Amino acid sequence: MSDSAIQFFENLKGWATGEFTTRDATQKESASRSSVYSRLSELHDAGAVEQVEAGRGRTPAKWKLSGREPDPGAAVLPTVKAVFPDLHPARNRESNTQPSEAQGV
Repeated sequence: MSDSAIQFFENLKGWATGEFTTRDATQKESASRSSVYSRLSELHDAGAVEQVEAGRGRTPAKWKLSGREPDPGAAVLPTVKAVFPDLHPARNRESNTQPSEAQGV
C-alpha cells in the first residue's frame, strides 16, 4: 500500500460520511484526478473502500468506506526465502560461475 493511498484514506475518514463520488474526492483532494482514481483503486483492492455504483458516462462512480483499515504492508513483496525456502545461496553461486572459473582457468 502506497503512502499516498494511506494518506488519502486518512483524509477520506475526515470528510467522507456515507456515500461519496469520485468527483467529490477529486474536489476535496489536492491531487490530480488520475491520482485520486489510482488511490481509490488501491484502497478498493485493499478492501478499505467499496464501490456502491459504477460510473456511467458523465455520472461519477459512488463509493463508501468499508469500515476496514488498509494494511500498510499489503503490497510489500515477500522475501526470497519465503517464496523459495529450498533455495540455497551457495549452490546458486556455484551454478552461476562461468566454466572457465569453475575449472580454475
